[in-house]
Amino acid sequence: MAILLIASCGPVSIVDQTTRPEPDRTPFPTPATETLQVTGTTASGNRLRIIIPALALEFRPPDTPVQVFVALVDPQGTYSYLLYPANRRGENIDRFDLSDYPIEVGVSETTSYVALWAVAYHLSGTTAAAAQGWDALATSLALSFRAWLNAGEPTDDPLAGAVCASDGSLYAWFAEMEVVGQAMTVIERTEGWDRDVSTMSAGDGSLSAVFDVDYLAAADSTPPADSAQPTNDPLPAEPTTEPASGVYSLVLEETFDDPASGGRWYLSRTRAYINEIAGGAYQIRLLETTRPPAAQSWGSLTGVRIRRGLIEAEMRLTEGDPDDAQLGLWLHYQDDDNFLYVGLSNRGEYRVAVVQNNRVQRVIQNWQLHPAINTGAAINRLAVEIGPEGRHDLLVNDTPLLTFRDQTFSEGGLAFFCAARTVPATCRLESLRIWQPLT
Repeated sequence: MAILLIASCGPVSIVDQTTRPEPDRTPFPTPATETLQVTGTTASGNRLRIIIPALALEFRPPDTPVQVFVALVDPQGTYSYLLYPANRRGENIDRFDLSDYPIEVGVSETTSYVALWAVAYHLSGTTAAAAQGWDALATSLALSFRAWLNAGEPTDDPLAGAVCASDGSLYAWFAEMEVVGQAMTVIERTEGWDRDVSTMSAGDGSLSAVFDVDYLAAADSTPPADSAQPTNDPLPAEPTTEPASGVYSLVLEETFDDPASGGRWYLSRTRAYINEIAGGAYQIRLLETTRPPAAQSWGSLTGVRIRRGLIEAEMRLTEGDPDDAQLGLWLHYQDDDNFLYVGLSNRGEYRVAVVQNNRVQRVIQNWQLHPAINTGAAINRLAVEIGPEGRHDLLVNDTPLLTFRDQTFSEGGLAFFCAARTVPATCRLESLRIWQPLT
């Protein structure tokens, strides 16, 4: 099946691994919880809640444990998903009761429909999951399903469409799985969203599901932000880089003078780059251009997931041509292909963009000069406060630069990146502080 699927994608080329060697990282741990669940909405926004009390398989080969992945997607907005069970390869059962795991998706006045998709599969291996992590795989699957919905050329097979739309990120996972059944249905806004009892089933009868749809109005009268159309509206910018006592709690203060820092960050040495802890900083040294026209490397922080809070980072360029270098943070980091890009150039510019499946899907702010940004090798203090409903306040050197809303990713990790057109070049993350709300 994998051969047929990849052939159906057209001229798809698997990513050339020579461009960036596989990082020598400790594999992501298997989630401790039975269900990996992400909900792309907030209690203060209009949303749909779907409960699936029964998902049945027509035929499951004997002694074949099965995992179930369910995605609920607004093609122009947010997405939700659940993976069950996430802490093992599957369950040897033919009927799943997922009523304890409702999923929700935010909807706005412009939402005409949402799509519900369920796929049951057997894993023959877990190499891809160990290398990429369950969070990253599930997120990539949901985002690729949404990309397929928006492609305008739907096929009869949502899984094939999602894998093709993943630009290679799902190929290794797909090669290790066997589909037991899948089904998809579209829930339209016509005459309201609520549905008492609905069903969906595969054309071949391999999978069927019963589900309820409830429309939940916003908790207040404030219209929800449309995550598909983030704007640079002149919202009142009132962030602070010194959180008020009793509001935030400091969960991480990284000064890189602790030997444990080496276990929290991606470290690697190749011909093209060196990522290391050096001289009291997380340092990225670019040695070769592997992705013309620029050299680039990045490193992620393990063990921290951020939904709301304040991130403060001090960074600078210490080697190279300052006119050719950019550095900054990848927020809401899902994996190397999905994140919110917040970058500074050493010419005194800043840029914010949403990256999905290794492509810039939306530019929130293109490169813009600002006098608050230090040029050359001087340190810049970058701060981003993440509030309710996807509100982000960006400051540099204590000066507010931009306020915007984006809910593409409801939460995620963090990575530091460095890019330069000429090498060698060295970027340093001198310090990092992460604050999260107490409530």
